[in-house]
Amino acid sequence: MLPVALDGAKSTCKTAVPRFTLRFWTFTAFALFWRLQLATAVTSKGETTVFDLAAAAWRRSIRLMRWKPIAYVITFVAALSLARPTTLAVREAVFETSVAAHADEDVASDCRYELTLPEPSRTIRATWVIFERGRDIGQIYRDADVRAFARRNHLALLYPFHCAAKAYRDMDIDPLRGLGRGLVVALQQFAAASDHHELATSKLILLGFSGTGSLVARLAGYSPDRVSAVIATDPGHFDPLGVDTINLSTQAAAIPQLILVGSADAISGTQRPYAYFRKYFDRGSSWTLSVFKTYGPFGEDFFKTFPPLS
Repeated sequence: MLPVALDGAKSTCKTAVPRFTLRFWTFTAFALFWRLQLATAVTSKGETTVFDLAAAAWRRSIRLMRWKPIAYVITFVAALSLARPTTLAVREAVFETSVAAHADEDVASDCRYELTLPEPSRTIRATWVIFERGRDIGQIYRDADVRAFARRNHLALLYPFHCAAKAYRDMDIDPLRGLGRGLVVALQQFAAASDHHELATSKLILLGFSGTGSLVARLAGYSPDRVSAVIATDPGHFDPLGVDTINLSTQAAAIPQLILVGSADAISGTQRPYAYFRKYFDRGSSWTLSVFKTYGPFGEDFFKTFPPLS
């Protein structure tokens, strides 16, 4: 399936061939070749020592080198045929698009998006959205294990780039002010460009860090019928958009959320994410809060500030 760009969506297709695979099977082919020479030496000459066997195999190899171009071709073709399944498995398609902001939205310029289909020939089951928020998040999007996970589970990977608000360089993380509509429109454009029409209505797995951690939590309320899961990492933002100010409907609160919090996070903090988690956990939401050690040791009274969960 070749990507075709429509409605201003730019697309490229990448194919990767691991060098290690070709080297491994070439080495294996030569090892089998030498094993055959040793076996032939035993059956035809009757040599009994290692040195005699090696010498006999070497003599046979020298004679075969008279036709070494043919031998090279045979070895190369055999290596390629053996490596073919692995080579095809890493083929992926990458698309790019942008969405223009409406005049009444708090978006300074067109928002850009990148979509990766780790296995373009398969129907997409869901889209894993990883919002840009620094270099580390970009590395997660490009991580080989993440790509392998997406390939095994028939997921598309969507990477929305940072899209600044009009009044300040950060994003306006209220989905109603532009970013929610932009995400939906981008998926519609990718559906047309990639010929994967299921992208326009696919379920979404959302991952965000810091400010976008608060954004993905809010997107669950913006589109509860499409969001399947939320991963909010160190979620936080300045007032009045802190994560503890989020109000979710019963339908949105039923969406599973994993909230990851750094124990010594001086920016996003720990109390607000915990208050957000506890608010909906006490109402029966199937959420998980995980506190991990960061930026130094745990404080002595750190866990004492969190009441035990009933």
